[in-house]
Amino acid sequence: MSTDALTLLSWNILHGGGPTRVPEILLALVEQDADVVVLSEFRAARGGQIRAVLADHGWPHQAATAPNARRNGILIASRTPLAPRPCAGFASDGRWLGVDLPDVGLTVLGVHVPDDGERAAKAGYWRRLIDHGRMCAGSATVVVGDINTGRRGQDTEGTRFSCERQLGAFCSLGYKDAWRTLNPDGREYSWVSHEGKGSRIDAAFLSPPLHGALESASYLHRHRESRASDHSPLVVSLRRSRLPSTTPRQRPTPVFAGLFGGSAS
Repeated sequence: MSTDALTLLSWNILHGGGPTRVPEILLALVEQDADVVVLSEFRAARGGQIRAVLADHGWPHQAATAPNARRNGILIASRTPLAPRPCAGFASDGRWLGVDLPDVGLTVLGVHVPDDGERAAKAGYWRRLIDHGRMCAGSATVVVGDINTGRRGQDTEGTRFSCERQLGAFCSLGYKDAWRTLNPDGREYSWVSHEGKGSRIDAAFLSPPLHGALESASYLHRHRESRASDHSPLVVSLRRSRLPSTTPRQRPTPVFAGLFGGSAS
């Protein structure tokens, strides 16, 4: 990886990882050595080990949602200081976490869109995401995570997802799907159903100011195939030298740790 690269790794780790899968998950995270790690389906009940290992290996700056200990949430861990970013309209229900990275002038929004088993909640989530995306389109923002939505004929094997139009509306705001931008005719699946049908439902979207910074985007399917999770991790690389110049945001203070159930510095 280029020394000019800023890398982000996003991964749905399936119900917190589980006692037999956490070691492989941690080995994968340490091996990839990304600058920012975004984990969905993170669970506080067994997340202490994950947080501690990440802190010991160079990701001491962390923020997490604070749902019930046995419910799914999101963890964001960074090598540089972060400040949790409140997002209007989104409750701390474990499906949304925004942070600012003041040292690089970047905002990262970790998302976990409800699946089609909760269609009303999914549609409502997309409405809020579109509204928020509209407000953030002019800033250096990465929206990344499990979107549980794909385009038929491109991202799925015959599966028809609800909210495809909302996905299109979000992209019409200027957000580019990092992997699809680099693989316009590609077919890869980040999740496979019990029936063996694949879907690419894990993605990273870059706001217009970041389009010129995209360097690479790839899925690490071996970790899904080994059953460390039912999702493949996504790794996106941005060129630091092409990130827009921004005024560093205020550094976080200890109060954020209490609000989000994590440590930040």
